[in-house]
Amino acid sequence: MQTIQVTIDEPLLAQVDQAIRDLKVTRSEFICEALKQTLRQHRITTLERKHEEGYFKRPPSEHELKEWAEEQCWERDESSNFFRLDTSPLKVMMFMVNLSATHALATGR
Repeated sequence: MQTIQVTIDEPLLAQVDQAIRDLKVTRSEFICEALKQTLRQHRITTLERKHEEGYFKRPPSEHELKEWAEEQCWERDESSNFFRLDTSPLKVMMFMVNLSATHALATGR
């Protein structure tokens, strides 16, 4: 472990101190966990961006889209307040991007 010095404004530090009391952890534990979560989210965002770029460079074929037909995207139709199925290629493609990123994160690939 290495000790570092960090400058934090007082209102933020007050929120951190309240959180560590509630969670019964040290400042160091709290900050380390926050950094881990931020790095994890950064990795997910990076993977999602890479997958999105890949799908835009090489969109899925009609066959690949049909394989995912059961994985449907539902959206609220504001005019009727009901949900409607959105099977547009872009929605299906974005679902595949998110699924791939989640799989990559879960498997460490």
